[in-house]
Order: sequence, then C-alpha cells, then structure tokens
Amino acid sequence: MVQLVADVLLLILNELRDDPSSLHSCVLVNKSWFSLAMPILWRSLYYTHEDSISFDKVFDVISYYLPSESPLFKNGFKLPSNRQLIFNYMTFFTHISPTFVNDIVQSVTTEKEAKIYDYKKNMLEEEIYKVIFNNCKNIKCFYWSTYHSLHLFPNAEPFFANLSSLGISLTITNPTILYELARICQNIVTLEINECNRDCLGLLHFINVQTKLQSLCLHLCDVREQLVYLSEAIEGKADTLKRLTIKSSVTSISPKFLLSLRNLEYLVLNNYVNQLSRYTKVWSYYLGKADFPKLRYFEMSCLTNVLESFLILKYTNKFKSMTLLYDQYKLIFENDL
Repeated sequence: MVQLVADVLLLILNELRDDPSSLHSCVLVNKSWFSLAMPILWRSLYYTHEDSISFDKVFDVISYYLPSESPLFKNGFKLPSNRQLIFNYMTFFTHISPTFVNDIVQSVTTEKEAKIYDYKKNMLEEEIYKVIFNNCKNIKCFYWSTYHSLHLFPNAEPFFANLSSLGISLTITNPTILYELARICQNIVTLEINECNRDCLGLLHFINVQTKLQSLCLHLCDVREQLVYLSEAIEGKADTLKRLTIKSSVTSISPKFLLSLRNLEYLVLNNYVNQLSRYTKVWSYYLGKADFPKLRYFEMSCLTNVLESFLILKYTNKFKSMTLLYDQYKLIFENDL
C-alpha cells in the first residue's frame, strides 16, 4: 500500500473523505501519504472533536491567521505560540458546517459570568469569521448561523460570491441581509431555507436572482397564511430546478408551482400528521395535472386515504418501485437515481 502510485492513492483517500478518523491514520503513514491525505482531512469542517481533530487544535490553526491587532490578544484569550504551519490549512476548506464556529467558541470560551461570556463569545465569533473570509478562498458550502452582519465584514463579498451552496435560517437573517446577499451571490446551486414562516420579500428576491439554482430545500413552520408568493418564486426557477424538498407543512404553500416543474428529478413533500385532510381536493387537482417527465424519486408523507389511492393509481406505472411505509405514513416512488 505504501508504494501505490500517487494518483491511485488519491482516489482511495478521497473515498475516506467522510471518515476523518481513518484519514488521520493515513496522515501518519509517511510523508507521501501525509501530503495527499492532509488536504482531504481538512477540506470539510463538518466533524466534531469526537471523530476528528479536537476543536482546540483547530482553533490553534485558526489563531495562527489572526492579525496582531486582533482584540483577542488584549482580552485574556489563551492563544498558541506563533509557529510556522506546514500547510496553509485554511485554503483546504471547502465546507463550513452550521455549528462549526459556534462549537469552537463554546470549547474555547470558559467564562462563568453571563455578561463576560457573551461579550467574549461575540468577539471570538467575529474574529473567527474574519479569519475565514480572509483566508478560505475555496469555500463552496456555507450555513449562515449567526446574528452578526457577515456581509459587512472585510472580504465578505468575494467569499459569498464564490459560494455554490448556502443555508439560511429566517429567524437569524432579516430581509435587509437577504437583499444584500442577493446583490453579492447569484450563482447558488443548492439553497436550504429553515424556519420559513412567511412570504419574506427579501427571500423571494434572493431566490429570483439566482441563475443556477438546481436544489431547493424549504423548512416551513408556524405559517399563518398560505405562501402564495413563495410558490410563484419556485415556479420562476422551473428551468433550472432539479431537486425540491418541502418539510413539515406542504399545506402552508400553494401547490400551483407543481405545474411548472417539468425538469424536476427529485421531489419530497413532508407533512404534519393529518394536515392534508382539508386540502385533499386542491392537492389532488394539482398533482393530477402536474407532469414530471424526468422525475426519478417522489416521496410524500402523512397522506389522506384519498390522496394515497390517487397517487398510487397515477404513478405506479411510471416508477420501477413503490414503497408504502405505514409506520411513517410515507409513500415513495423510485427509479434508479
């Protein structure tokens, strides 16, 4: 194994990209394995300290990039000694997970008094994001999980302009931020929206300006009025949209968008128990008229008996397999993906 051709070894190591413990073992084999495995190990910051490098060690690396004028040096943070790094590790990062920065902050900040803790937590969080924006030039996937106005940070614009995948919670971001993001990044391929409870104009504008949107995941919750404009925004992306997931409450959005999605390959409609009963007729109507010639996976949960029978009659002959999970109230149609 030690003598494998580098190209072959790289292919093998890439298969371990979601197994950081094994990758870390590969790093220790020899210099050749080290140079090939290390970039893969650091490429995606999705891991916890239990199955990867501890957050303290990750922070040691991040702190190396702190400018000398950083307020962390003056506010009691224990920073590692300034030593030369073997690699420019932060250029390897391509993903920043939803909890990565918060997990580092929690592990490094130990103040017991609430006011001091919040002050230091916010300071540390801000400095880490600044380091990320200044040094992570290859980030493609990012989840906005902070109340900080990240779009105003130095080098934030080129960072967000380079993204292809973005996650947002509407309880954290506001319409102003979404309008600013719409100006900066318009090439999002994969978009995830959480805690969506209204027709947010900033969100609608952000969706409308995307030129390459292929995958959209919406988590709807506590919606008081049916989301008509969001349905229209989905219709507007019919030419590029291939994957659509709506979680928690499909009845919160108008089903009119179903008629336009002729390029869709993957459709998941998750719903609360028994919420479809009052909407069976309208959903049956639009699902009956909708035509998905490229659809390879269709999943719908918490169906009424009428809608379940309707879907079975319509789609059984269009898919290679059908699965009815009674314990999960779920119906799945599937071709080879």
